[in-house]
Amino acid sequence: MSAPGAGSAPARRRGLAAAVLGAYPRFRASMAAQLAERPPESRLLAYAMGACLALFLGRLAQLLHAPAGSLQGGLGAQVGAAMLALLFFLPLVLYAVAALTQLGARAFGGAGGWYETRLATFWALLVAAPAQLGATLVGDLLRMAGAGWAATALGAAAWALTAWIWASCVAQAHGFRSAAAVFAGLFVLVNGAALAFMTLAALTGGA
Repeated sequence: MSAPGAGSAPARRRGLAAAVLGAYPRFRASMAAQLAERPPESRLLAYAMGACLALFLGRLAQLLHAPAGSLQGGLGAQVGAAMLALLFFLPLVLYAVAALTQLGARAFGGAGGWYETRLATFWALLVAAPAQLGATLVGDLLRMAGAGWAATALGAAAWALTAWIWASCVAQAHGFRSAAAVFAGLFVLVNGAALAFMTLAALTGGA
């Protein structure tokens, strides 16, 4: 007789994979299901780490396909830097991004709380992870074939899809009717934060 819960982890993984793939193209409905389930904080962190892992795998593929001698410090140094940035620092950045999203959503009348915003952000990135990884791998092949423009266009499309999934999930979490309006708001938020960061970096560097 098997112990209670035996085989439950593989079943949960299969269920999660099905939920991620089944989110296409009904992103708001998938977010509604997550809100109804209310996964624990540990699973939210797992969502964020899963998205970061997909980005790391994509970067690893790019590094492995890079021409010999083109990597500063060698392959090992670049892999280590990518691992540090994408698997250790990026998850912390995602919590900061979720915090800024929460402030912006509440400023425009959003009804969701801090938990709902974290869930929306991390779930959206996990749902977008297969598209991001696929675009990175295919884009790498396109660059090897000399079609760099196509790889660039594919990468931009993948990021646009990621932003739309994120906007859809945030809209569902905060009760906004229009995901397009949230998409525009997130675009302004992200680009404004990036501009502020670059300005601060320039001022600091020039000091």
